[in-house]
Amino acid sequence: MTDTMSSLERFLEGDAGAFDEIVENHQRGLLRFATGLLGSHDAAQDIVQETFIRLLNAAATVQDDSKLQSWLYRTCRNVSIDYIRKEKSVERLEQEATAERRVHAETEPVSGAVEKKDLIRFVRDRMDKLTPKECACIVLKLVEGKSYKEISAITGLTTSNVGFQIHNGLKRLSAFVAGSLS
Repeated sequence: MTDTMSSLERFLEGDAGAFDEIVENHQRGLLRFATGLLGSHDAAQDIVQETFIRLLNAAATVQDDSKLQSWLYRTCRNVSIDYIRKEKSVERLEQEATAERRVHAETEPVSGAVEKKDLIRFVRDRMDKLTPKECACIVLKLVEGKSYKEISAITGLTTSNVGFQIHNGLKRLSAFVAGSLS
């Protein structure tokens, strides 16, 4: 094994320490991404862990180190979407039990004195109403600072569709927020 081998190549050759390097290099970004999609740091940690477990099982299918980041983000997105679908089924049952309390909370006006944490929760609640594609593209662009080309590689969408998803998602998010403020 040479020093010029990538972490992925070294891992595929049996160097267990190389996997630790991959985790260290990508974990923070994946956590921010998953947290942005899910709105829960705890759930995001589980999602990122599952993403790395899937890499352990499928590392040989990742063609080279240049594709590793896209593979990780795409897998993290897919695992997050599966989690959201599962949670929405459970959430429907919980919503029926807490509908009255939720209606009351949504009808309260948002004041200028809202703490940053409350504002973040307020926006995340509205992001739940976006499509998974819109949410993923917005988080990748605004939270992760990814380019349209990078988002395209991660999501499998065309770069023009990435722009559409971001534009449409932000427009819908603005409408949700404006509707909550009036």
